[in-house]
Amino acid sequence: MTRFFEYKLEDLNNGPGLRLSIWLSGCPHNCPNCFEKDGQNPEYGEIIYEDGWEAWFKTRLKDELCDGISLLGGDPLAPCNYDFTLRMAKYTKNIGKTVYIWTGYRYENIPYELDKYVDCYIDGMYIDKLKCDDAGRGSSNQRFMRKTKIEDKPIFYFKEIENLYE
Repeated sequence: MTRFFEYKLEDLNNGPGLRLSIWLSGCPHNCPNCFEKDGQNPEYGEIIYEDGWEAWFKTRLKDELCDGISLLGGDPLAPCNYDFTLRMAKYTKNIGKTVYIWTGYRYENIPYELDKYVDCYIDGMYIDKLKCDDAGRGSSNQRFMRKTKIEDKPIFYFKEIENLYE
């Protein structure tokens, strides 16, 4: 069962534009000095029921001022969060908005089924000795993997970019 411990309706710090950002509970990585230590516990926070918080979040995404969703954590791709993350990514993309996901998993280990719905992954575990002040990531090993279209073809791939707002 997915839980969240924080959300922001008008977030300007976690992706481009005005975003709905949701911090999901549960993370298997246990990164030393994680700044969301409480969020590692999958039992922390409020339960997201499809006809409760999930429906409310979807209503907020329809707001014309909202540019998309940012899913953070914990880890949105942790087993306890994956189904919710996939549903929200599909929904958000189907209404024409962008999806950004922060995860401790490397892009190469993320299920491909998410790729058609996600615009950018910020991937990699937090490593305290590589701590940095870059917008959008906590340590320099974490990558910004942006969806990129192959010219004149309906084919996409994910390319590493220098910063979150590139």
